[in-house]
Parts: sequence; C-alpha cells; structure tokens
Amino acid sequence: MKKIFIKSSTYKGLHGFHKYWGKKPFEINDLLISKLTKKEDVVLDPFLGGGLIARTAVTNSRKFIGVDINPISSDMTNLFLDLPSYKKFSQKFIEIENEVKEKINKSYTYKKNVSSHYLWKNNLLKEIWFKNKGKIKKIKIKENKYLKNQNYSQYKTKRIRSLKFFNNSRINSKKNMTINDFFTGRALRNIDLILSEIMKIKNIKLKKAFLLNLTASSGQMSKMVFSISNRSNKKINKEVGSWAIGLWRPNEHFEINVWNCFNNRIQKFLKTIKNINDKHSFKTTDNLNNFFKSNYQSCIKIGSNLDILKKIPSESISLIITDPPHGDRIPYLELSEIWNAILQYDQPNFNKEIVISNASDRKKNINNYNYDMESFFNLSQKILKNNGFLILFFNALNKNSWSSIKKINKLKLYGCFPMNYSANSIVQDNRKGSMKSDYVIIFTKGETKKATVLKNIAGFKNTLPKFLYDNN
Repeated sequence: MKKIFIKSSTYKGLHGFHKYWGKKPFEINDLLISKLTKKEDVVLDPFLGGGLIARTAVTNSRKFIGVDINPISSDMTNLFLDLPSYKKFSQKFIEIENEVKEKINKSYTYKKNVSSHYLWKNNLLKEIWFKNKGKIKKIKIKENKYLKNQNYSQYKTKRIRSLKFFNNSRINSKKNMTINDFFTGRALRNIDLILSEIMKIKNIKLKKAFLLNLTASSGQMSKMVFSISNRSNKKINKEVGSWAIGLWRPNEHFEINVWNCFNNRIQKFLKTIKNINDKHSFKTTDNLNNFFKSNYQSCIKIGSNLDILKKIPSESISLIITDPPHGDRIPYLELSEIWNAILQYDQPNFNKEIVISNASDRKKNINNYNYDMESFFNLSQKILKNNGFLILFFNALNKNSWSSIKKINKLKLYGCFPMNYSANSIVQDNRKGSMKSDYVIIFTKGETKKATVLKNIAGFKNTLPKFLYDNN
C-alpha cells in the first residue's frame, strides 16, 4: 500500500488565532479521528490545550469530551465550537471602537500625531514612531521631558486581578512580579478601557470572543516585544519583533499602541469567521451526565483530569488523543496567568497541574510528574472501550520524562511515527539540539484492525523512539 505522508499546514485561520502552545497540524488530528473511530464514537482529549481538536472531532460527526485545568483552554474550545456571528461581532466591535479608540489614541499623541510605537531601552524612551502614508517616521527622544507630561506611569489596573507568579528561571519569572512589570501604565490604562466596554456586553458568547481576542493581542501590548537590530549602510536599523518566549522582558523593547494591537487581531478574526465554510454551532455542555444521557455533541470541563476521568463511565471512550505536558518544556498555568486574569478567572489550581516546573516552591518535580502520569494512564485504560486507542503527542530530551510512557502495560504499544511541527519557533530555530518534531505514539486496548492504516504512515515504527533504548 502507498505510504501516507502527513502534510503540516501553516497556522492560518483558527489555527493562527492565538499563541497558545502545542498546536498540532489539523491534518494529523483529522486522519487519526476519521480512520480510527466511527460516527457517534466518543473522542476524549484530557489535556485539551488550544482546543481545535474538538472542532475536528465534531465536524467529523464524533462526540467529544475535552478536559484541561487551564481556564483559557476551555474558553478557546467553546469559541471554536460555537463561533460568533460575523455580523453581530463586527457591529459590536464598531461600538467598542466608537467608545475607546479616540481615548486610547490620545494617550499616544505626540505633537498632534498619534504614535504607533515607542522604543524603550533601560526604562528610557529612545524613539517614537509614527505611520505617515504607509511609511514609518521615527523621532529620537534625547531627553525624557516627554514622560513628564504622561499621567499613566503609576497607573494601577482596575480590571485585571492580582497575578500569581513563582521563582522560575526557565521562564524568567519572579515571585514578586506584578502586571506592571509586563505592561506600561499607559498600556494598562488602555487595556482597562477596552475591558470596560467588553464587560458591558450581555451576550456571553460575544463577550468571551472579545476577551479571547484581547488575550491573543496582549503579548504585543506588553514590554515583552523585543527590538531587532539590523545593520545596513553603517547604520543600525531597529525592527519590531514580537513576544516570543517565556516571560522575558528585554532591556530594549517596543511599546505598541494598544488600539492598533487589538484592532489588528480583531480584523484577522473577522476575516477568519467570515471565510469559514462550516457555519455550524455545536451543542455543548460542561456536565458529563448530561453529555452521556442527552443529545450533546461535546462536553468541555475545567479541572484536573485525574478528578474528572474518574467520573467517566468505564469502557465508554473509543479514542483518547492528547498532547500531555512534555516534562518541563512548558509550565502552562504559569505562562497563562496574564491571559486568565484578563479573562476574569480567579487564580487556577496550580497544585493539581500535571507538569514539571523549575519553580522549586511548586514541588512539581519529575517524580511527581511521572506518578501523576501513571495515574492518568491507569484511568485511561479503564474508560477506553475494548479495541479503543490511546494516542499521545509527545517528545522530550530527558529520558526520565518518558518513564511513565515506558511503564504502560495495561495497553499494548502499537508503534509511533514522527510528526513535524507546522511552524518552528525562535527557540527551535536557534537553540542547539532543540527538537524539530513530536512523536505520535499509539497504544491499543486489545486487537484492532483499524490500526493497520497507521503502518502506512511515513516513518512508522512498532517501537518507541530508538534513542530511548540507547545506552549513551
């Protein structure tokens, strides 16, 4: 039989909506769900993450359960399952624009011109940028007299709750950090203006959609937008970078007009929902009993999967397909704290997150991680149907992070194959020895003929990755 080569499309449309981590190519999820399950089968993702897999499942006429301890994950999934009306969303945006755009732009006005970017270095303003007829005009600021005319340097947000951080050098966080470490007072004041209008929206679906667009644009509103230096004709030119990694705040960074960031994100979202072919909304609940007893297509739960999977009936799931935390690569809750605060959620339960964190006070070490993962795999075996599948997207350089996977013995290892990322990151491109792909690892409960299609996927092996067996 002809080999199957998995195409990895770029992050466009809904896939490009948010910077949430761990996005997997649409094509692989669609292939696995369509080939390994039949209509009305229940598909479960207990580490829901970005949430688009839910839409893939229900558009393939499967039922879906998604679980994640991260509140933003639930909100994004519900958005993808029930997109707002283009007309209603665009009309509401015009209302917000009429209320706040002028107020926000006034805070960026310099000599009667509205600036688009401020370039900061070591907390001193160096340049102000304006857009004029499609070109960028740059004004160097030799003295910071300009700052004396600003009323927002001591601004404290009125709409975003206090943040919870830990001492974690891997992601550049400190326990005593506040939201003012990440945003200028001007940016916070302007974010508050947008939030004030969003919170007036009575339609919950519309409100959540706007809040998620605000979180999706918040990185570019922050002090984490680095500047790129390019030398040409003996001059050093500055270019605008983006929020790229962890909670790193470079000494030289850009402050971007908050309205421009929000508007750019909204326009992309409007284009996406206008062009989307599938206009369906899918009936969703957050109650497992309702899901199994009534005609719901999906159930989305916020919480620990070790708690929630215990409430799922035995042998009721046909496919568990998930992307669990890969060791200490991404401490999701720590990195999502700003987003969850903007979304108006209380502090999440950091204690119940399954993850390895370099924050020592969290006590999320590799032993606790493997213990929790083993508990998860035991629960998975109980709720899987006979002839069902457990599929993991996983990779880690530390062999100890694979320990719980290697210990799975109540399910049969069918094999694995490599899966390239749809888009690389700065870290992947520049860090020596960085990973360029994940592995798709397949376990079965009993024998199943459906799995034979997987053997035709390019790179398929009937063992775990070779490096796990090397003695080096």
